[in-house]
Amino acid sequence: MEGLRAAQEIFGELKDFLSEDACSQFNRDCPDLVEQIASINFKSRTRIVEAVHSIFRFYIDQQAKWDGQDLESVHHSLIDLLVLYTEDEGMVARILVSTSQLFMELVISSDFSLRKRASFLGFFNSFFSSTNSGVRKYVGGEIVSYVPQLLRFLTNCGDFTAQGSILETVLRISLTGDQKALLNQWFQDPGLEALFRDIKDFEPDSRLFLNAFNCRDAENSLVHSVPAISGTLGGQCMYKPPQMEHLWVDFSMKSETISSMYVNEPNFDGNWESLLIEPGSVDKVELERRSDGLTLTLYLFSEEGEVALQLGPDLRLERILRNIYPGKLSIKQVEKPEARAGASLRKVSGMVHRGILIQPGLIHSEDKANMELEPKSAHSEVRVVAETTDDDEVGYEEDEEDLLPCAQRNNHSSQGSVSQGSEKSKPPKEVSTAVGSQPPKKSIESVKCSRMN
Repeated sequence: MEGLRAAQEIFGELKDFLSEDACSQFNRDCPDLVEQIASINFKSRTRIVEAVHSIFRFYIDQQAKWDGQDLESVHHSLIDLLVLYTEDEGMVARILVSTSQLFMELVISSDFSLRKRASFLGFFNSFFSSTNSGVRKYVGGEIVSYVPQLLRFLTNCGDFTAQGSILETVLRISLTGDQKALLNQWFQDPGLEALFRDIKDFEPDSRLFLNAFNCRDAENSLVHSVPAISGTLGGQCMYKPPQMEHLWVDFSMKSETISSMYVNEPNFDGNWESLLIEPGSVDKVELERRSDGLTLTLYLFSEEGEVALQLGPDLRLERILRNIYPGKLSIKQVEKPEARAGASLRKVSGMVHRGILIQPGLIHSEDKANMELEPKSAHSEVRVVAETTDDDEVGYEEDEEDLLPCAQRNNHSSQGSVSQGSEKSKPPKEVSTAVGSQPPKKSIESVKCSRMN
């Protein structure tokens, strides 16, 4: 009953919005959609799915016609409906079959922001992983033609988290058909094809693929992944997950974010933490050059909040940091090598780091089929970009289980919020979405994942 009332409320609010003179008087599609919504038989799943399809189609078609802000109500209603039905397996399958091509149209469309495209791709991966092999095979056949455009998006999205979601989608599609033949069509580089074919445990294996993918043209790449020797967050050590070769730090040029996945204890084989730093959360940035490498320190808008990373020599880093943090970067040369970041730690409890999100990440474990979807509000697309001045200093019939994780790593920004990973994690407060904890690992084919806003 609660789900029925919620659906009636969502559809009702959208109908009221579309009925307003400001919309209907210049958009002939509005009256048709309003009439369809008004006549929904909420006891019929078929009618509800038809209405969701119509709203989705309307949203895509109108994006280029309406002022972006005016269309946000349609966006919110569509997201609310997807969230409402995520745990209803019958509705998930129906919606996925009806809208799979619409998902792909939106994801490859440059009319939508990167965050919205990644968010809808996360919903697709979640819905896809929640269905049986028959539905997955059917849907894969319906959307396989979109893969070349998804791979172009993989190249130009400029965000490591979005790349994970795209890669998950392409991998899921490949598993529904003749993977060998498909990979021969999709990849010209035998090395990349081999790395893609070897993706079994998604997190560490996708890291190998994406590192190689982004290094094809390192100078012009929009994502730079750098191995850190060590790192601290608010005085607490960040350690590499045991399945990873390094503690990787990803610099995403288009989203202007820095992200990392780490654990809180050495060789900890449990929840991973996912860290995302938005540019507007950083007060200043310091880069120290030493003979043996670099120390990068980001001072956050929070009391004693800072991230310190000890890195090896990297000639690209200065240019990357100047692009992400114009006017905030200072560089100094240290003649004598100093102690590495993390050598002297200070216990800081109860700290809130504004503008960064620490949340449970993907788990390298033995059973990922029970991972719960924990959607949060997808209404706000928050992107904070600090105002700065130039700085002249140098300076993602249930007969098969899925090993694929949710590539939506939920790297979401939130001003003034921090959520810590736990054995059974809960959604972080005041953030757009969160990933739930994932039990022990099995083998590749269907995983529930949460979405990213």
